[in-house]
Amino acid sequence: KPIAEHDDAKAQDLAAKLPGPTGRMVAAGASCLSLSREVMEEQMFEVMQKTKARVNSMLPLLAISAAAAPLLGLLGTVTGIMDTFKAIEIYGTGDVKTLSGGISEALITTEYGLIVAIPALLLHAILSAQARGITSRMEASGLAFINEFLKRGATQGN
Repeated sequence: KPIAEHDDAKAQDLAAKLPGPTGRMVAAGASCLSLSREVMEEQMFEVMQKTKARVNSMLPLLAISAAAAPLLGLLGTVTGIMDTFKAIEIYGTGDVKTLSGGISEALITTEYGLIVAIPALLLHAILSAQARGITSRMEASGLAFINEFLKRGATQGN
């Protein structure tokens, strides 16, 4: 409650003890307690926007990897099947070894596409949820901090 008690130094110390990006955002607000509400909100918003950009920066790459890997696997499947048909055209259907190379290529590329896509998709989902959680905690803490600032102003007659 340092903000409500009109003790800027205590508010800044409390903010410095908060972990991670939420602490950095609240510290930015605490450094502006003697300034206007708008300045304080802008400082906090700037820290939150930078954090959002940082935590979301690699998510598009994961999403693209998860989407593109099966397509690359499918491309390999198509080329493997095309090779199999070429082998059938040249050698006929009598020799299984002739057919197995193209079929093997088709299955291997499909497998590798899925090996890349599934973990990328799961990682994207996990990191997206964590990014949303960080952002939500920052927003909630920022609102609580600003509400305390407004209470302080009301008790001082501002």
